[in-house]
Amino acid sequence: MNAKTKTESPAVAAPPTEQTRLDEYDEYLQQKVDTARASLLAGLGRPNDEVEATFNALRAEALGG
Repeated sequence: MNAKTKTESPAVAAPPTEQTRLDEYDEYLQQKVDTARASLLAGLGRPNDEVEATFNALRAEALGG
């Protein structure tokens, strides 16, 4: 086989390790927290009491009451 006809097998990534998955999840979660904090600082959040009242009403409606 010469250099012109030689084909290289594609690189195959090793499966992620448990630590890699944990590190990726930590990074994902930190991005979510950072986004939520920025949203609150921008005044886009809702008070917990308001959220609770909304979902209490939705639960009551779902239960037929």
